[in-house]
Amino acid sequence: MQSSVSYPWKEFYDEVFFRVTFKVLEGKEWVDSLKKRDIGVGESAYDLLVPKKLFSTEGKKGIKSKIILLRGSQLCGVGNKISVWKILVGASKRGLIHPNPEIACLICQNFTSKDIRQMGFDVVYIMHSSIVDSEEDRMRFVVNAHGEDLFLNASMEKEWTQRTDKIGFAFEVPE
Repeated sequence: MQSSVSYPWKEFYDEVFFRVTFKVLEGKEWVDSLKKRDIGVGESAYDLLVPKKLFSTEGKKGIKSKIILLRGSQLCGVGNKISVWKILVGASKRGLIHPNPEIACLICQNFTSKDIRQMGFDVVYIMHSSIVDSEEDRMRFVVNAHGEDLFLNASMEKEWTQRTDKIGFAFEVPE
């Protein structure tokens, strides 16, 4: 008899799908919640989360959202440079939309570092509309699964040249 393992995500054609339920917490509440679960919160993420009302999730509490993680290699081939523009064009062609930034916190809350690596990713960039930080840089949240525990941070928009097959880009699937 063959045993099967069930995961809280589905994989089709090298794309990973899962659902998250909005909690509607404010920035400091999210930081406290993540730290209780031993999830690191980097200074850049903290700076984006705490001082402002970041998430426009009013009326979304309890609403589920379907998320897709695309591999960088799916969007531009293995070994090629990939830019935010190429990622957004590729997602637009698939009818995907920017997720709410809260998705970064929900991914950290619902998955472990091991789960993210099991999906085939080392890093997941949340492709929400970019947030301008105090230094006028355009930032996006990043979930890092390199270590034993997840680490939430924020990163400036950039080009990626490393192994793009291990980089995930999170979008929302419209329902």
